[in-house]
This record gives sequence, C-alpha cells and structure tokens, in this order.
Amino acid sequence: MTAVDWLRPANTVYHRTFGAGMIDRVDAGSVQVHFDRVGRKNVRAEFLSPAPPTGLSGFGATATEKIEPVDLWARVDPPALPAGVLPDVIERFATVRGEMMGCDPAGLAIAALSVCSALISDRIKLRMKRHDDYTECARLWVALVGLPSTKKSPAIGAAVKPLFALDAELAREHRLAMARYEEMKKAGEPAVRPPNRRLRIEDVTVEKSQEIIADSPDGVLCFQDELTRFFGSMEPYSGAKGASADRGYWLQAYNGGSYSVARVGRGQVEIENLSVCLLGGVQPDVMRRIAGDTQDDGLLQRMIPVVLRPATLGKDEPMPDVAREYAWLARRLHEMQPPLRGGGGNLGDLTTELVLDDDAQAIRLDLEGWHMDMSGLEIVNRKLASAIGKYDGLFGRLCVAFHCIDNAGEESLPRVVTGGTAQRVAALLHSFLLPHAIAFYREIVGLSDDHELLTEVAGFILAHPEEKEMTFRNFGRGSSMMRRCKDARAAEVILERLEGFGWLYRKPLERNQSANRWMVLPQVHTVFAERAKKEKARREKVREMIAEICREAAE
Repeated sequence: MTAVDWLRPANTVYHRTFGAGMIDRVDAGSVQVHFDRVGRKNVRAEFLSPAPPTGLSGFGATATEKIEPVDLWARVDPPALPAGVLPDVIERFATVRGEMMGCDPAGLAIAALSVCSALISDRIKLRMKRHDDYTECARLWVALVGLPSTKKSPAIGAAVKPLFALDAELAREHRLAMARYEEMKKAGEPAVRPPNRRLRIEDVTVEKSQEIIADSPDGVLCFQDELTRFFGSMEPYSGAKGASADRGYWLQAYNGGSYSVARVGRGQVEIENLSVCLLGGVQPDVMRRIAGDTQDDGLLQRMIPVVLRPATLGKDEPMPDVAREYAWLARRLHEMQPPLRGGGGNLGDLTTELVLDDDAQAIRLDLEGWHMDMSGLEIVNRKLASAIGKYDGLFGRLCVAFHCIDNAGEESLPRVVTGGTAQRVAALLHSFLLPHAIAFYREIVGLSDDHELLTEVAGFILAHPEEKEMTFRNFGRGSSMMRRCKDARAAEVILERLEGFGWLYRKPLERNQSANRWMVLPQVHTVFAERAKKEKARREKVREMIAEICREAAE
C-alpha cells in the first residue's frame, strides 16, 4: 500500500500537475505526485463525506459502491528517494555515501539538506507573494526515524561533518580574538569583546543557547543525535519550572525573528534573530511515546519526518569523491551573500529578497489551494493536518535552499527563483516528504487520534455483518474498549473518521430523530472478508478464554 492511497477513496479526485515535463523528473517507483485537480468543487467535503447523486434510493447504490474502504491495518511503505529532484550535489552525496555506508540514501539526503539550510544565512529571504511582505528563510527541522539498525547516527554524522569543520574554524578564530581582547584589556587599551559566532548548538541549556544565538544572527544548527534529549528537557518529561516557556522558545526559534528575555540575575538578553535549524534521530517507539505524552502545540508538526528503510551491506570499493563536493558546497553556502538590489549611488549595496517568477508563483498558488483542501484531514488526524498546514511555508524554505545550492558556484546569487526550481521543490514535497509524513503519522503516531479505538470499532463491524447500521448504542454491545467509551460525541467522532476512511455513510436525519446514524457500506465486508473471519475467530477465542476462567473460578 502506498503512503497516499489511504487519503484518497476511489470516488475522490486528487490529481494535479506541476507543469509540463515534471513527470520525467520523478522516477517510476516513487509515489504519484502530479495531482491534476479535476472539478474545483468542494474537494474537502467530497473526501470527508461522499454525497450520493440525486435520486439515490436504498442502501449501497451508485456512488457509495465506488468508495474503496481504507485498510486500517495495512502498513504504509514510504517511498524511496526520487531521482532528479534534489540538487545534484545533494543527490550524488546521498546516493554514493548511502551505497558505501549501507544506509538509506533518503536519510542522508534530507539530513544534508537540513545542514545546508543551517549554513544559508537568514539574510537570504524569499518574498512569497508579490504584494505582501511575508518572507521565508531556509530553516528546516528534520527527524530521521528508525531503529538503531537503520544506521541513522552514521547518516547524520556524515551529513553534519562539513558544518562541524566550519564551526571548529569559527571556534578557533574566537579563541584567538578573545586572547587579543584580554591582552588589550590588560594593556589598558580600549577593546570590544568579540562575538562568539557559531554554527551549531548541541548539549546546551536554553539559557546557554540564547547566549550563542545572540552572537549568531545568521542562524545555527541544533544537532541532536537522539531527539529524546531535545524533548526530554521539556514537559512532561521535565519537572523543571519553566518547561512550558522552553517550548515557546523553540517554537519561536523555528519561526525566527527578534527575541527578548529578561531574567533575575542575568538581566536583559536581546537576540536579533532567534533562528535554529534542527537535525536529529529518534527510534519509532520513543517518538510514539513522545507524540502521545507531549503537548499538542505544533512543535512536533514542525519537523520533517523521514522514515528510514532497513540498512544494507555497505561497500568498500572506489567511489566518486562526493564528500569533497559536499564539503565544498557547505563552505560556499556559509560564505554566500544575499543578492544585491543593484543600481547606482547609495542604493547599489542594498540587499533585497529573492522573488518567485511567474511560473513559480503559479505553482505556489496551486499548492496553497491543495494544502487548504487537505486541512479537512483534521477529522482523521489533527497532527497530520497540522503538519500539512506548515507546507506553504515549507515550500518557501525549500525553494530558498534549492536556489542557493543550485547557484553555489555562481559569483553572485541570482534574485529570481525559477519555475523549474519550484517544480522540483513541489515534487520533493508531495512525492516524498508528504508520503513520509503520512507513514510517520499512520505507523508511528497513529492513523487517527484514537487509533486503537478506531480499529476496535472497525473490527466489530467486520465481526458482525448483521449490523447494518452504527450508532452510539453499538458501542455498548462491543468490546470492553468500546464499552469504556461513555460519551456519545466521542463515539460519533470515531464513526465520522470511519466515514472519512470509506467504511460508513451518514444517513440523513429523519423527522423526530436526534441521534446520528451511519450505514455500513457493504463493500467493507467484501474487501476485508478474510480479515472478518480472523476478527470473528479472535473475538470468539477471547470469549471462550473468559468463560473458561469463570468456570475455573466457580469450581
């Protein structure tokens, strides 16, 4: 099952094109990315509640027969890294190093992309719209999700190596500058304390990170080999006072901009630009626990999850020197300056924002509409819907990163981001990052916010084909988990989600009726006939075990 199949019941149209020729840039094995919207009518409502045509009489006729119910138990296989979409240096680095190390190239590629975004100055901004001052910088948060056997730590280590080398150079320069500063102070000469500009923070407190970032207005990379440590400093894992404030601090760090903090004993700290990129790895079970326990304030949804494939046997043979190319790219991005406004006189040295050309603007507008339609996923999974809600900004951030990487060899950075760049970004966003997000929120976080209860109700439907209709009353006849759901509205939310997944169809309320009712679509029992047998056998076995225990207790 592909990662986007469960989002599209058979009667729903979600096709889109990002421009002629883009199909040739995505390999045949990747998930379909060209969504060619047919009929701009209410796609969201069409997805959530497929309406039968006028004149539908009776159950299971016409339109409802076209709905393909989603397999709530199927595992999603996130796609491999698509070819010809990423900047050439990143793609070569990920492919060759992935072969040598035996790790998933996707993890290397997206980790390297986050490192590049951290090296690009926040002074390089993209104006998203022609007549608005809304801008985005290349600021990405990436989480590689996998078991230790997926080699996520070696992949992250290879990606951050050039940044660490540049950061070490800055640290040496600062030590020398501090030595000169101390000598001047001892000699009684006027001296200004040199800023401690850095490119990374790691195992530091929020307070210490504020000091570093205050001297690093172009942004830093927060490197976390295990993201457990990052989340562990915040509630509910931390009982420390101010843990909620820490979450607000990191949320601001994702957005960038000025930040002011006043503390007793520390005084006033003014940060010109609180800008942090994030890169780390995490194991699936740990992330599942974090997602379940942490506040739902959008911190998790700001991360780009990449679900890693199992590791393979690495190679020890001559390979292209992609590490050197990648290190060269890192240094060029670190030294890159914003584009100039141009002109003569006093305006010649003023910097300006990047802009999208006409084709790129058309793609941005098209994506914005699609992302708005997808906000209807809140009824299925609020966390996934929230993550997709960040995609408008993510598109801009990726455009900045792609544009700077593609032009790293140029003497000066062009101001205009082309439609070709926007096409590739859209392809990566929807053929790769979105399916991985779906896999992450389905397989790791849970398909819905009450996934266990959702599948339990689905199992009840399969085990009881005689039940043609579902209401809150059915919960009282179901399993112990279903009976524990005492709230009618909570039960109806589950049934609404099953409607979204193509299992049920809401019946119109008749006169004097107040409780909502859902018809069970007959194709559910056809598609999942084998699972229905297993589910019925499982429930009968449980009942037999309970009866046996009761008999033994009575004796």
